[in-house]
Amino acid sequence: MLDVMHNFGLSGTQQMYNAVIAAAPDWNSALEVFLGMQCAMVEPTVQTLNSTLTQAAGSGSMQPILDVLLAAGQCHASLTASTLAAVRRATTALGGDRQLAHVLSSLPSGLFK
Repeated sequence: MLDVMHNFGLSGTQQMYNAVIAAAPDWNSALEVFLGMQCAMVEPTVQTLNSTLTQAAGSGSMQPILDVLLAAGQCHASLTASTLAAVRRATTALGGDRQLAHVLSSLPSGLFK
C-alpha cells in the first residue's frame, strides 16, 4: 500500500508507517519502511523509533541499531527516555551494557537535541 502511495507522490500518516514497521516480518522490511517514511518527509515519532529499534535488535547486529539512531538524529527526532529504553532492550538482546555503551559512544555529540 505504501509503495503504491509513494509511486503517486503521496505519503501515509505517521500511524500508518508505525503500524507497518511494527508488523514487518524482518529488519530489512522495517528499514525499507523507515527509509520510505523519511523520503516521504513524514517525521518519525517516538513510537516509530521504538518499533524500528525493536526490529533492528532482531537483525543480530549492532550496526542497524546505530543506523536507526543516526537516521533519527538527522531528521531531528528527540531521543526520549522511552527511546533510550528501547535501545537498552535492543542492545541487551545482543550483549548487554557493553554494547549499549558502544552504541551511545558511537553517536556524534549534539546529534539529538
